[in-house]
Order: sequence, then C-alpha cells, then structure tokens
Amino acid sequence: PPNPSPNAPPQPQPQPSGSAGLQIKALQWNPHWECFVQSPSGCGAPAAAELDRLLTSENLDFANLVMFQRQGYSPPAPWAWLQNQGQCSLDTAGLFYDSSKWTPHGGAMVRGCMEAPEFGNARPDRAFVVQGFRSRQRPGFTVTVAGCHFPHPHRGSSVPLQNAIAHFGNRKVLVIADTNLRTVEMSSAAIMCMVAPDSCGDVISTASSNTCCLAGGFMYDFDRVIANFGSGMQTKFLQVPSWAIGAFHKGVIGTFEA
Repeated sequence: PPNPSPNAPPQPQPQPSGSAGLQIKALQWNPHWECFVQSPSGCGAPAAAELDRLLTSENLDFANLVMFQRQGYSPPAPWAWLQNQGQCSLDTAGLFYDSSKWTPHGGAMVRGCMEAPEFGNARPDRAFVVQGFRSRQRPGFTVTVAGCHFPHPHRGSSVPLQNAIAHFGNRKVLVIADTNLRTVEMSSAAIMCMVAPDSCGDVISTASSNTCCLAGGFMYDFDRVIANFGSGMQTKFLQVPSWAIGAFHKGVIGTFEA
C-alpha cells in the first residue's frame, strides 16, 4: 500500500482486550433531606442541577445518592436510576448507572432496609439498593454494586444487605455508601467483610476525610467507595456549595482500575 501522507490524520489504535483497560469511577453523595424539604428551590433545585453536571461531566460509571428527594427528577441520558423510595420510611437510596457502559445482570435489583422491627428498631429505615451489572466495554466482566445508607453504630443489621449481595455474587463487589461509621470505628476492609464475608481479603477504598456534615462542622468520615477487587483507588472530594443547608455531606468520587 502507498505510504501515508505526512499530513494524514492519525489512525485509530487497537483497543486493549480481555482484562486490560477498564477503569471504574463512582460517586457517593448525601445532600440530606433538608435540602429538598426545607429549601426545595434554594437547595433542592441546584442540587439536582449539580447532579446533572456530575453525571454528564465526570465520566462516572455509578453513583449512589442518599436522601436525594427531588420530586420528579429524571437523570440525563444515558443514565438510569434504580430507586429505593418508600420502603424504608422516609429514607432513600438511589443507585445510578451509565447505561452506555453497563447493563443490569443477574435479575432485578434487590432493595431493602438495614433497620427494621425484627432487628429491634421502631420502623424500617436505612435504605440500600443492590444490582449486578455486566460491562459493555469488557466482555464477560460483571460486578455487584451496592448503594447504601448504613445505620448508626449498634443499630439495625447488615444481614439483609449481605444476602442481597450474595444473591448477585460477591466475587467482585463495589460498595458506595454513607456508612455512618467513622474509620476508627470500622475500617473499609471490615465493612466489606461485614457485607461480603467470603470475599474481603483484598479491599481498596477512597481516602478518609470528614464528609459529614455541614450542620456539625464536618466531623465524621462517613462517605466511602469500597471495592474488593481492582487497584489504584484515587479519591476526589467535592466542594461544599454556597446553597447547601442542614446535614449536607461532601460528595466523594473514587476512581480505580478494575
């Protein structure tokens, strides 16, 4: 064939196949209920706009939004939203995924509450959503993703979440959560062992930083992205916007190689 012109555009390079080249990026964010109930226009509307911005500009794969209670909200395409609303009293969890990168796998999502009367609690509370996903970019790669709002210490039970994760498989698990636990109380590895006890030997996590809460002066490092696979976890903490109110949490983004 003739030699290419020196001014010819660069030719596309072969893409890696098999196990190479898959990066996963996940957001954990709890704007808290006050943002949507006490100030739906002053905080709820800009929070929804900020979520749109994050979903469309951060190249995310997954996001867990806790207490995101914006009525009528729909994520921008190609994002889809698996919701747990109304099952755990007023608490909510929403697991977002980029449908151009991932497709649900292993059956319908499992929703539940980690506080319930059978665990000695007055009412159902502390929502979670779990779903298996198959990668559209790496054939055959599957992961179980859990978007969670954990109870405070010594309340409720992790058993419903553990069972939901086991339903989809716990070999590769991504937990995106407001853990309501300080790192000194429970490490990310210990949290993974609590929810995926057979697959917690090699755990990576976002860095510790006080993400909770605005009203209390950010004293607690509750929000985390945790995985029992992959390497090279990088952490990005989001700035607190001027419109935030109440027990607003800082968002955290974890990025790692799968």
